[in-house]
Amino acid sequence: MYLWVVLATFIVAILSYNLSVRPDMDRTYMETKAKTAIARFKLQHTAFYSYIDSKRLKLDEQAVPGAAVDYVSRVGYNNGHVIGTQSDKIKAEDIESFLPAGYTPRSDIYSKVFCFQKDGNNSLEAEYGEICETAPGGTMTCCSKEDTIVYVASWQQIPSNWLNKSGKPTSDMMLSIAKTDGYGKTFGYNQIKDSEDTSQESQNLPDYPVISGGFGYGINDTDTTFNLKYQRIFGAILNDADYHEQCNHNTCFVALQRVQNREGLTEYKARCDAEGNCSITTED
Repeated sequence: MYLWVVLATFIVAILSYNLSVRPDMDRTYMETKAKTAIARFKLQHTAFYSYIDSKRLKLDEQAVPGAAVDYVSRVGYNNGHVIGTQSDKIKAEDIESFLPAGYTPRSDIYSKVFCFQKDGNNSLEAEYGEICETAPGGTMTCCSKEDTIVYVASWQQIPSNWLNKSGKPTSDMMLSIAKTDGYGKTFGYNQIKDSEDTSQESQNLPDYPVISGGFGYGINDTDTTFNLKYQRIFGAILNDADYHEQCNHNTCFVALQRVQNREGLTEYKARCDAEGNCSITTED
C-alpha cells in the first residue's frame, strides 16, 4: 500500500510540472495553414509568369519582319492544361517545368496573359478595358509590339473556411496575406469599395476593384515621378469569363505582374524604404 502511495505522489509531482499549451499555438497553426494555401497559389503564378517572361523577343528576332511572341491575350494555364492558346508552341509541360517537383495543379487556380495597347497614362490607373487584339488597329501579333503592355494575372477563389461572415479574409488569413512578398503591389485579394462601410480603409479605396494593400508604385511614362497608388484590376481581366465566374461576387487571391515582351526595353521602377523615401531606378 505504501508503495502505491509513493508511486501516486511521484506521478502527481511529475504532472504538476506539465505546462499548459501556449495560447498562441492555435493561431500559429492556422497561420501556417494559411501560408500554405497562399504559397500554392503563388507557385503557379510565378511559374506561369516566368514562362511568359522567357518568351521575350530576342534582340536579333526583333529585326525580323513579322517576328512575334508565341502567346496571345488570354492564353493561360489551369489544372494541368493550357487554355486559350492559338499556338502549338505553348505547351503545358513547358509551363510545368517552372513548377517545383511534386506540385499538384488545381482546378480553381487560373493564370493568364493579357496584352494592352499603352494609353500614355500611368499603368496602375489605366482602365485597360480591352485586350490589344480587339482594340482599334489591333492584330493577332500585337502582344509583340514595343508599345504593348503585357501582364500576367492569376486568381483563385479563397475557400469559405478562410472568410469571415462579411466575406473578407479571416484574421489568420489576412495576417498571412499581409506578410507575403509583393502584398499590395503584385499580390493581394480583390478589394471593392463598400458604400456601407464607413471605415477609413474603405473610404480611401478608389471606385473600382483593386488589389488589397495599396502599396503599388506608379511610374509615369513621361517622366520619373512616382505616386502611391492601389493596383487596379484592369477591366479586361474583370470581364474575362473565368475571372468573372470565380471572382465577380467572391473574394479571391489575385496576382498581377507586368512582363516585358522583348529584350532591351527600359522600365522605370520606384524603390522606397520603410520611411517612404523613394528613388527611381531603371531596369531592362
